[in-house]
Amino acid sequence: MIRQLTGVVGNVLCCQFSPDSQHLAAADSSLYSGNAVRIWYVLDGTLQRSLVHSNEVLSVAYSPNGQYLASGTGGRDCTIYLWNPANGALLKTINPRVGGSITSVAFSPDGQYIATGITDNTIRIWRVSDGSLLRTLRGHSNRVNAVAFSPNGQYLASGSDDNTVRVWRVSDWLQIHNLTGHANIVRAVAFSPDSQYLASGSGDTTIRIWRVDTGGIVTTLYGHIDHVTSLAFSPDGTHLASASQDPSIKIWRVSNWSLRTTLADHDDSVTSIAFSPNGQYLASASVDDTIRLWRVSDWSSERTLYGHSNDVDGVAFARDSKHLISISKDGSIRVWRASNGQIVKTYEQETGANLRAIQFSPNGRFFAYGRTEALVLARADFGGPEGDVNGDGCVDDADLLMVLFAFGQSGSAIVEDVNGDGTVDDADLLIVLFGFGSGC
Repeated sequence: MIRQLTGVVGNVLCCQFSPDSQHLAAADSSLYSGNAVRIWYVLDGTLQRSLVHSNEVLSVAYSPNGQYLASGTGGRDCTIYLWNPANGALLKTINPRVGGSITSVAFSPDGQYIATGITDNTIRIWRVSDGSLLRTLRGHSNRVNAVAFSPNGQYLASGSDDNTVRVWRVSDWLQIHNLTGHANIVRAVAFSPDSQYLASGSGDTTIRIWRVDTGGIVTTLYGHIDHVTSLAFSPDGTHLASASQDPSIKIWRVSNWSLRTTLADHDDSVTSIAFSPNGQYLASASVDDTIRLWRVSDWSSERTLYGHSNDVDGVAFARDSKHLISISKDGSIRVWRASNGQIVKTYEQETGANLRAIQFSPNGRFFAYGRTEALVLARADFGGPEGDVNGDGCVDDADLLMVLFAFGQSGSAIVEDVNGDGTVDDADLLIVLFGFGSGC
């Protein structure tokens, strides 16, 4: 199933699934037809409500528990809106009373706070329960482009055009570190999974590794000869991958920050890198129109995925780690099977459709992407037969055993919940039984 969701009148700048995967919110900005955050019901694609704004919506975020939706606007409005997504009620309107735009919005992991990055060089912290301003964090001397909480919720990092990264302690919102040393704009920031390290990549071609607790510089990683475009820690935290315009990908050992290897098969800038959820593969996207898949066990080249005819701007793995999806300037979205590089599905748009980044739902069953005057929602079945739980293209004993072993479990992110009703039960077992042998 794939559908273009009705109700979009402008450009979709960003979108996000609710934590329970039942709803999809997107920022819809139009110069002539108004600006809104629109919310759709995922299972049938119906537009449930439009949350109208008075200026362009630049960012949108669900709280971790899904009870709140925050949106930030730009231009003269420069306001944070806090909504109840269940009924569309506007709970709070928060106007920082600054001249600038809200570039990013982030909820703390416990859902108590909202952090906003603003082009007036500040970060503002708001209490979710009453919308009150807790603190204005000052220190940057240029626009704040991004804010991110550490996985353990104890720290907030901010990146800016002033070539610095700053770390703030959440308990009292004091700046504990001003991480200086980069000689150009900081292009990428990433916390390690255990929240001990912060990595920053810059236009000065270096990656700097910082201790989050002390702010001390652990090391500076040299080797790239052009802008560092992307950083990613492996799921187990043992390696850091860095991508560059040079074009190469470098793999660094976290244990001693030594260079493990350089992956140099791309012919042009590397735009995006992503580890598979199971940690077995690293995927890279490039301006050379290809995606490359690397085996993490020995960092060898598994395969090159051909099919796009223009820059590949993004790549992401599905939750099953068996499929990956790519988005390109050629106007297409392609789904690939990691095991053999086969194109499973292609969603064609027109060239130059201004496609936006892919978002997977938390339960892995859907993905969404924005494009000019449209938001597209697709079911992530990737063309496999119904009942193919493990995604190998065949409904067999392996799928049956997966359902049996997970029988009785409930939640929003269980792959064995074949029909997506939140519980692994008789209905899922029957789907596998009736489809037994399909695709084999």
